[in-house]
Amino acid sequence: MKLVEIVRARQTSSDVLVTAMDIAVKTNKIGALAGVCHGFVANRMGDVRYKAVTELLYRGLTPSRIDAAIEAFGFPMGVFRVMDLGLDVG
Repeated sequence: MKLVEIVRARQTSSDVLVTAMDIAVKTNKIGALAGVCHGFVANRMGDVRYKAVTELLYRGLTPSRIDAAIEAFGFPMGVFRVMDLGLDVG
């Protein structure tokens, strides 16, 4: 996974956040700073994406066509390819 979620809690100091972001860079990851909330950033984004692709299915597009568009946009895998990997990934 390229994304590393770095959570800023109420008492997290600035130097801890800087260190966490630095570690993300040094390990070739993308640090995403987030606040304390329900779920992870990637999962919350995934919920929106799943709702969008469901609407596209209802409109008649095929999963392969939807994934092709997502991958052409720059994502490494389309939503349906990710789903095919199993529940552990989703």
